[in-house]
Amino acid sequence: MQYIKILTFLFTSLLFSQLAKAQKQDFLQLGDSALSMENYAEAISFYDKDLEMNGGKDSTYFLRGFAKARLKLYSAALLDYNEALRLSPQFDMVYYNRAFVKIQIKQYIDAIVDCDNAIRINNHDQYAYNNRGSARKSLHMDKAALLDFDTAVSISPTFEKAYLNRADAEYNLKEYSNVIEDCNKAMKLDPENSEAFVYRGLAEVGFKRYEDAMRDYNTAIKLNPSDAEAYNCRAMEEDILGLHEDAILDYNETILIEPELASAYYNRGISRMALKKYEEAFEDFNKAIAIDPQNATAFFNRGTENMNLKKYKESILDYNEAIRLDPAMSQAYNNRGFSELNLGFFKATIADEDIALKLDSAIAYAYNNRGGAEMNLKQYKKALTDINKSLQLDGNNPYAYNNRGYVYYQLGKYELAIADYDKALELGGVDYIPDHDYRAEAAKRIE
Repeated sequence: MQYIKILTFLFTSLLFSQLAKAQKQDFLQLGDSALSMENYAEAISFYDKDLEMNGGKDSTYFLRGFAKARLKLYSAALLDYNEALRLSPQFDMVYYNRAFVKIQIKQYIDAIVDCDNAIRINNHDQYAYNNRGSARKSLHMDKAALLDFDTAVSISPTFEKAYLNRADAEYNLKEYSNVIEDCNKAMKLDPENSEAFVYRGLAEVGFKRYEDAMRDYNTAIKLNPSDAEAYNCRAMEEDILGLHEDAILDYNETILIEPELASAYYNRGISRMALKKYEEAFEDFNKAIAIDPQNATAFFNRGTENMNLKKYKESILDYNEAIRLDPAMSQAYNNRGFSELNLGFFKATIADEDIALKLDSAIAYAYNNRGGAEMNLKQYKKALTDINKSLQLDGNNPYAYNNRGYVYYQLGKYELAIADYDKALELGGVDYIPDHDYRAEAAKRIE
């Protein structure tokens, strides 16, 4: 599950006053004033003039970089931070602010190095620990991230953002009670922080307390109607509850607020797949991949859509990419195996299902897919073992009964074959079409 993770610069008025005292030039003071009022473009213009008239100063480059970062001009911000550090290599605040920018552009290792340098210079700065924890969290180093957030809040017990970042790491570790505790602490510091309600809602979903979660998401949206994360998370819960139309409306709202949020597109694609709106779902998956071509889940979802449309060759290409990006994605191997099975690549199916089951031994469909490949290779005893295992894990799969019926037919166990074909028809409903219809033949053999 993916949702919006917001990191925030923390820049105090104390810094502005200190720098204003240190620099007496009017343009620098005007820049500081504009920055404190969050007029970032104006601040940049004043800092430009100060640098032009008074030469390069580390503080001016730092402040201009900070303003550029706030406007998401990350490349330009990095240039200014680099120059500030060239002029003053011990300027610790530049390191952890540069780390923040590097986190935004997904240079997580470099961000950690910058925070290490900031902590080496000043090991009592909560912001450096918070940003290092955020970088570690982005690398799925959640336990290490927790240590950094712990340090940040021990230095500053009122550091609201560190509690929320810690809650995010705890959520990744499924420590839902701790998530709720940290969110409650953040709410005490700021009762109108919509992000705290969103994280607590996620934890409530983890406990399957859906009404409580929905209440938190609704509160978050009421507090901040522009909180894309709140709409995105509420939509995901609506999908869980089968309210796909409602989910799509919330994903639409998410995308209006954050048009470049890849997860909203592929989540909406899943909702549309559930409603059999396959063309629209395919468009969503394409958009998600265009925004974030490193997202394995987006390729997996598009592959699944291609598979459902029986575009097996195209689905294999998508699953190849998903596996390249995330070699531990067991369902990608399983689904690729199914596509290969339908193309008659039986040995490839067996190889993929072997990997899928090594990664996750509880995938019922993987056993059935492998059994189907073995069945086509006339390895009936192996097929029977795999299909039996599949049905132990999921006794409601009509295709597994159909496959086993065929295996029983080939083994001369005609009564068992008839029973399985009947069960497949019972479970499959009106949309079920048997892959192999040997029931009549089995009945004749008995006669």
